[in-house]
Amino acid sequence: MAWVEDQYMQFAAMKTNNDPAWLEVRDQHLSYQGAKELAEALKVNSTLKSLDLGNNSISKEGANAIAGSLKVNTTITTVNIGNNNMSDEGANAIAAALKVNSTLTTLNIKRNGISDEGAKAIAGALKVNSTLTTLNIESNGISNEGAKAIADALTVNSTITSLYIGDNDISGEGAKAIGEALKVIQL
Repeated sequence: MAWVEDQYMQFAAMKTNNDPAWLEVRDQHLSYQGAKELAEALKVNSTLKSLDLGNNSISKEGANAIAGSLKVNTTITTVNIGNNNMSDEGANAIAAALKVNSTLTTLNIKRNGISDEGAKAIAGALKVNSTLTTLNIESNGISNEGAKAIADALTVNSTITSLYIGDNDISGEGAKAIGEALKVIQL
């Protein structure tokens, strides 16, 4: 319990902007409540560049809160929220944030139970986002339908240089779509 109190105090202190450029809260059983508290601090923080919340339990509610902060934060460039059980609802929220965020360059959302619905939302965001260069969406439940949506987005997006989409449910049809997109662009 002391860790939780320390984390909440750290998140509250972030609002004063006297903080380091990165925050790592990996493997700490951070719940959606903790993510919401952190998200409030991120809305006003102007020093944080990198946020690592990998391997926690923020769920879709926490992902929604983090997405809300990414809509207004203008300094964060790297976010890892992999393995947080955020599901399609969380992916939809992150996609909405990507449509308006102009600073995020690296996003890790692997191992989050994202299916084709979430992949389509992320693909829609990639069509308008002009800053994201690296996307890790591997080890989810994305099939050919989601892979085709991502492939379609890649033909429009000119900034993605690294895409990690392995260990999903993508067969030859989805892989072919991504391969065809790669002929049009150069990752």
